[in-house]
Amino acid sequence: MWALLAGTTLALAGDLSGYAEVRGQLSGGLEGRPWETAEVFRPTLEVQPHERVRLSMTVQAEWQQGRYRVEEGYALAEAQLGSVLEAAACSLDAPPRYDSADDLLGVERLYVDLYLPRVDVRVGRQALNWGSAQFFNPTDLFQQVFVAQPWAQRVGVDAIRATVPIGERHQVVGVAALTRDLSEGRFAVKGTVNALETDVSALAGATTAGDVYAGWDLRGQLVLGWWVEGRTSLTEPAPVVVAGLDYSVPVLDRLVFAGQYLYDATGLEDPALYTLAAKGLTVPMPDCLQDELEAEGVASGPQRFTIGRHYAMLYGQVAALDVLGGTVAAVMNLQDRSTLLVPTFTWTPGQAWSLNVGAQLPLGEGELSPGPLLTTIPLGPTRFDVSGLIPEWTAFAYVRYAL
Repeated sequence: MWALLAGTTLALAGDLSGYAEVRGQLSGGLEGRPWETAEVFRPTLEVQPHERVRLSMTVQAEWQQGRYRVEEGYALAEAQLGSVLEAAACSLDAPPRYDSADDLLGVERLYVDLYLPRVDVRVGRQALNWGSAQFFNPTDLFQQVFVAQPWAQRVGVDAIRATVPIGERHQVVGVAALTRDLSEGRFAVKGTVNALETDVSALAGATTAGDVYAGWDLRGQLVLGWWVEGRTSLTEPAPVVVAGLDYSVPVLDRLVFAGQYLYDATGLEDPALYTLAAKGLTVPMPDCLQDELEAEGVASGPQRFTIGRHYAMLYGQVAALDVLGGTVAAVMNLQDRSTLLVPTFTWTPGQAWSLNVGAQLPLGEGELSPGPLLTTIPLGPTRFDVSGLIPEWTAFAYVRYAL
């Protein structure tokens, strides 16, 4: 309620932007409902009461219908493990999709910018993203991957960020932030210099979990655009490095190609070791199974988008007639040759409206197109098959209206 009151106050004297969106998805190979829809309203309100002060707030309201993954997970568990769950007196009543207003409405951004003579400071819930690479950014404090969800927005985190410009081309940025669940603090300092038309950045950081790390980010232009970005823990050295090239061609309105290689020493070298546990447990199941899952090692480790070591990424974008466009993104695990292909077509009939249609297409068999190793969970003498929760393909469409 306080967010709505604050938003109303800002709206009286500020600028309104943001968007409203309607999105739908249809997936193949799923148990239960194969479709889901969502309506999203995400306004941003800004007010500048002083030339050195700016306030900003973004509120998101989202209402979903159709497939509810938690409910489907419980139903799958009951179908396969009903006798085991009954003997253990497990409750198979899935929690409701919406339990309170907080499940429907949230404050995604709420910060104040202070423009001081020698430093710019941003305090509050904000988006933090570092790095020059496509798709994956090892130097990010809060890594998120959007290749399969082009409509997604970066999650806001509570942080203090200070930027100190040095001359016209160099700067130092310091960040102190908390994870969204307030369980961990993350701190980093990044310095950037520009020389010979190349941005060179070095960073150092630490977390309250005990990790200390260093990173680098280089981006330049020499006929082709290029970048090299990486990071390694100093506590347990394991580098994650991305290197890539892009090229723009004056065909139609614009044609862009990009290619990238990712090496992740924190991943698994042998595809035979790939498991659902390695990706982090994301299968909703009754609480009474959690102890057994942890005993099997399934619930250990954070959620990961990739679990291997070697990946190739390709990206293409074309724009035509100022209203038509398309992108194709592909990520391939070079160890098992599985691939995720995400083509998207965009029509922008006016300044405010856009229609986007696309698909998520897993190809091959392996990490990015899951086979038996990544669709089963060991539970004592039995195995729980969760393939009914993993789509064989997904088609999506969303219409967005910019406020």
